[in-house]
Amino acid sequence: MGLDVFVSWFEGGEPAPVSFTDVRAAFGAAAGPMEQTGFRITYEPGVESFVYATPSAEGTLTNLMFDKPPAAEQLWEDVVVLLKLGHGLCFWPGDACADGPSVHGRLPLHGSREFVAVASRAWIPAE
Repeated sequence: MGLDVFVSWFEGGEPAPVSFTDVRAAFGAAAGPMEQTGFRITYEPGVESFVYATPSAEGTLTNLMFDKPPAAEQLWEDVVVLLKLGHGLCFWPGDACADGPSVHGRLPLHGSREFVAVASRAWIPAE
């Protein structure tokens, strides 16, 4: 069983769309061809994951999921780029990270207590 990691974007407590083209561009050459439910990212042979991400008719999406993300430093650099496409939150069972404290006021106040608690303390310090 692997760990799934999610990225979602929010505004005013609601999901907020970002450009699917920008999402794929965040992965650069690691992004493979589009498949029915997303695309594979490959950083080197055997270091890969499937990204479940399907654009809307408008070419946007509000969340994505990494299926068993690889142990690749570049993946986490790409996640930071994704977070900065909007008010992004990256979360997994028990923890989360965001691109800064400004995300907090944009997160949903509903949902599981665990999600709200984890999301409210998540942020990546400014460089």
